[in-house]
Amino acid sequence: MIFGLDRELGFACDSDRSTGFGEYFPSVLLLCRAVRPDAGGPLYIVSRHGSISTIQSVEVKPFTGKSPCRRYFAGVLYGFCRSPHGSEGREDMTIGDLFDPALAIRSFPFVIQGIGNTLLISVLSMVFGMILSVFLALMRQSSFAVLRWPARAYISFMRGTPIIVVLFLFYFGLPVIHIELSALTAAILGFSLNSAAYMAEINRAAISSVPAGQWDAARALGFPYRKILTRIIFPQAVRVAIPSLGNVFLDLIKSSSLAAVISVQEMFQKAQIVAGRTLDTLSMYLLVAFIYWFLCTIVSGLQNHLEKRFAIYR
Repeated sequence: MIFGLDRELGFACDSDRSTGFGEYFPSVLLLCRAVRPDAGGPLYIVSRHGSISTIQSVEVKPFTGKSPCRRYFAGVLYGFCRSPHGSEGREDMTIGDLFDPALAIRSFPFVIQGIGNTLLISVLSMVFGMILSVFLALMRQSSFAVLRWPARAYISFMRGTPIIVVLFLFYFGLPVIHIELSALTAAILGFSLNSAAYMAEINRAAISSVPAGQWDAARALGFPYRKILTRIIFPQAVRVAIPSLGNVFLDLIKSSSLAAVISVQEMFQKAQIVAGRTLDTLSMYLLVAFIYWFLCTIVSGLQNHLEKRFAIYR
């Protein structure tokens, strides 16, 4: 029977619906022979549904549409088989074939819906991570081994563990011991604990940059430990730490896209949804890349402003 593979692509193929090719296109594992962009022909496909693999031959009809998405997909299919390096069959492709501005404009409102969770993860992770990092930095500098060594072990573990592993531990691992977290909560917790390790070393270095004589002078004047930190040490350490802390926040904004792997509805997952529906992955990933770039540019401008503001007190 003849059925539409995807309304956005607008082409059809002859196949038995039981093979699931048209209905479960994401399950395709291998395209064994592709058709020419301007003519129909057989397409051999290996697909898997659960534990069952199927091999089928479908007759793809000629690509008559003119949208960049159709031409791009046709070129990819043709080049896939004709050349292992993908060079043949793509000579006539242009920038317009690779990026569909109309699709990007239509999809922008849907993708931007995820910016709330992106910023929520980034900002809360930065705040919670900063609070924890201050205590870790002070513990690292403590003369008591019972405080110093646990902080060193924590920092070493978090800096040596990929963030995606941390996210999986909280979201998929904790339910084993009957602790279930929502995807958003697991993402915030994972990014907070991971970023705290990096910011702890930044804060430790910033605190160490304050001359030891200021500690001695404050103690000689009878300042308590808490006031020495809040009135003398921290104001000077912040100026040193701002550039590095700004870089950590930029990294949190970009790394928040990894929350998509635990089903958080942030910008990158929104872009993946559209890319899976339209098969125009390049256009959607370029769109979300520009959005992240715009956000990071704003944060970089704020970072530069803070650096100039605190430079007055040098």
